[in-house]
Amino acid sequence: MGLKGNDSRKRYIIVEAIFPERGFDSLDSILQRSFRSRRKFTTGRFAVYLTNQFLKSAVIAEINKTGRFRTIRTSGSMKKCKEIIDLSGKKESGSFQ
Repeated sequence: MGLKGNDSRKRYIIVEAIFPERGFDSLDSILQRSFRSRRKFTTGRFAVYLTNQFLKSAVIAEINKTGRFRTIRTSGSMKKCKEIIDLSGKKESGSFQ
């Protein structure tokens, strides 16, 4: 079965910083230069990067290769990404039921 939709179908990748005090600037430059992927949203130690469906696997491999970041989930909508980030924050603070 082929891929749905047009060639530029978007994918949002949720990334968690293992060392949040260092920020996402180094990752921004790597992903922008290599894949033309951009950070679209940041909150605390989480960021959301935008890429297309064909580069998704390569972008995830590059993020995980750095050792300072890890991917949490990939989604087709920013709304779902923000919901996942909210749930992740609640789990760690102990308020998740």
